[in-house]
Parts: sequence; structure tokens; C-alpha cells
Amino acid sequence: MSSNNPIINPSYYLKKCNVERLQFSGLCHVFFNEAYIELLNSKGIEHVISFKAIKIYNIQYPGNRKTYVAIIRNGASLAAIDFESLIYIGFTDFIFYGYACSIHNGDGIGDLLLINRAYIGEGVSQYYGNKNKFINLINGLTEIIVGKLQGLNNFRCANCFTTEALFMETCELVHNLDEEGVDCIDMECSALSTIARYRHVNAAFIFCISDVIVNNNWSCDTEIILRERLLRSMLAICA
Repeated sequence: MSSNNPIINPSYYLKKCNVERLQFSGLCHVFFNEAYIELLNSKGIEHVISFKAIKIYNIQYPGNRKTYVAIIRNGASLAAIDFESLIYIGFTDFIFYGYACSIHNGDGIGDLLLINRAYIGEGVSQYYGNKNKFINLINGLTEIIVGKLQGLNNFRCANCFTTEALFMETCELVHNLDEEGVDCIDMECSALSTIARYRHVNAAFIFCISDVIVNNNWSCDTEIILRERLLRSMLAICA
């Protein structure tokens, strides 16, 4: 145990999984929640490897081009462990796909948001030395995504606030976030962005709006349609 570094080495976490160091490379598309497993299987996407809670799939393209897709757990703490594992096995670029609650009056359920800035409201970031109020996410990956998705309906760039799982948004919090220029609330973005900076890898986040809170009114819709929309956005980026 280190006296001055609270972060667990991923090799300790994976030592009993028989997972090789640096067996992968390049870009990995990452989805939160095991609900995507059935969807990927239904599309005939090949399963490559599973370890701990992580499942990795491979999409083959003409010319022997491959795209890797990972399924990890949601919530800042569990997602952080799985993200560290994906970095450990060699991936260096990550596009995350998840859900967010919009607090912006102009957004609708199913809209896609590319995150430019994540405000920190979770407890993971401080252990990686991030004491800031927010973290910026504009990088080469986000520029590529804008180029691929800017023609889609209901797609725009936005700012998010990352909270811990199990904590609800109060009316006061929503009002204060709106005043800060926050558009939506999620449970992973700022934590994983902090880890990406700490580990010197690249990360981008695309959120599909699953529910909306405006003027103390809450609305939501079926998750199945949202999963399909996120998967289609990934395929558009890969095209």
C-alpha cells in the first residue's frame, strides 16, 4: 500500500483474470450497462473477451478494419475501476455512450449531447488529484465526432454535471446548475475524464437524453429506443 497514492494499480485488480497487458490498442467505444449485451448480440457483433464485469466485442469492417466495443458498469466508482482496466489492456482512445437527464428547456428525450465540459459532483476525481470545479473535454476525439454527427437531427454540444449514484437532484441544485450553464446531469463523465487526464489517454462522451427536468416537471421514455439511437451514433462515427 502506498502512503501517498490512494489509487489501486489495475494489475492488482486484474492479476487473477489472466488478462494480458497491452493486448489491445487504439480506439474503444464504451457503453454503460449490461442491457447493451442483448442489443450487440442481436446485431451479430462478435464477442471477444470477458473479464470481471467487462465484456469486449469486435466489429469487423472490409479491409480487415476492426472496431472494439466494451460494456462496463455504470456509476462513477464502478465505471472508474472498469475504465482503469481498459486502459491497462492497451486502449488509448475512448468514446463513452450513456444517458443523461436534461435540465435545458430546449432539449427533448432522445437528443444527443456531446460533452464539452463536465462539472465535478462525484467523489472519484479528488483521489486523482483533481480539485477543480470542472474539467474540459474538447480534444481531437470531440472534433472527429462533431464532423461525423453534425448532420444528425437533435445533436449538439453541451455541458454536464456528474453526480454520485443514489443521490437525487433537488430543485435548488437544478436551479444552481442552470445558472452555471449546465445542460444535463450524469453519473460518470467528470470522474472518467479526470482518470483519462491522469493516465494520459483521450476520452469523449456522447449522452442520449433519457429524461428531462424543467420547471420541477419530470418526464422520461423507454430505454430501448435510446439504446438503439446510441448504437446508431456509434456506427455513424465508425463509418
